[in-house]
Amino acid sequence: MQEIIKSFMNEPWWLISTNMSKSLTKELEKELLLKHILYEKEAIAVARRKDNDDVFFGLKS
Repeated sequence: MQEIIKSFMNEPWWLISTNMSKSLTKELEKELLLKHILYEKEAIAVARRKDNDDVFFGLKS
């Protein structure tokens, strides 16, 4: 998935390490509420912005 995203990802976004991905994905799972659109979906953190705390999550199909 990272190779596909890398082809269109520009600054200020950067691809994250596997360890950071696991940490951010775990944090998302803790914060999601029952009615959230991502609740019970398999989301994986892929990239993060350098200038703020936004995270790009990919969804497994």
